[in-house]
Amino acid sequence: MATVQGCPATTSAPLGGSSDHYDSGMTMTVYVREFGGAVIERCVSDVRFTGVLDLAADAGLSYLGKVDPYDDTVFNRTQAQTLVKELDVIRRMRGEDSLDILELRRLLAIVDERPHRYLVFDGD
Repeated sequence: MATVQGCPATTSAPLGGSSDHYDSGMTMTVYVREFGGAVIERCVSDVRFTGVLDLAADAGLSYLGKVDPYDDTVFNRTQAQTLVKELDVIRRMRGEDSLDILELRRLLAIVDERPHRYLVFDGD
């Protein structure tokens, strides 16, 4: 697994229970990369995405609910628009914007700035 410096581990091993899709024993980083592979932005320190991924899986969301904890999951600029809508669903479920949602929105805005940028969930 390629590690992006400065990005904390988030839980990522699916378990059998409906609210425990991701186990804290594995790591996941989230970053924005360009077509050529250059990482142009990464998540800020101390942000964990476990809650977002668990809620997305429980809600059956088509993109965030299917992030692969064992491999890279890559979303392009067009798919990023759907991810923003899925984050809106999670926000309504929680009743507030949390740091993990705000950080994903920040990274998705960078993806949306121009073609050939991708949001990458780098699984363990």
